[in-house]
Amino acid sequence: MPRIPIPRKSPRSDYPMDRNGYLQWRTHLYKFHAETAAALMAQAGCAAEDIERVKQAVGKRALKVNRDTQLLEDVAALTFIEHYMLDFAGKHPEYDEAKWIDIVRKTWKKMSERAHQFVLSGGITLPEPLRPLIQKALAEN
Repeated sequence: MPRIPIPRKSPRSDYPMDRNGYLQWRTHLYKFHAETAAALMAQAGCAAEDIERVKQAVGKRALKVNRDTQLLEDVAALTFIEHYMLDFAGKHPEYDEAKWIDIVRKTWKKMSERAHQFVLSGGITLPEPLRPLIQKALAEN
């Protein structure tokens, strides 16, 4: 089977350094990651229906409707909250409480009810320094 060339990067610097540029880059990443996964799966000999299913999920198509897409979004959000949010907060000391509440709410909104229950039942460890802020954001939600 011939190897399909797979692009390796999609740098943020290729887009304007403003909110619009960020959103364009992020949207492009969904397609970039979906196409990369599809190419790798094709090289591995995966079935076309499996490739399409992964492309849909990784490309974030039909969030809230496609179970695979929603599951992947839930995993990404849970991973961000438990493992990366605190580091992200450290990189953005300029964000005030209102900005953080907005970030938490937007993350929460993307998640399924099942993921909400997982968080609320203690399924993940909330970053201790951010716990009061997260609780405040969810209480006011």
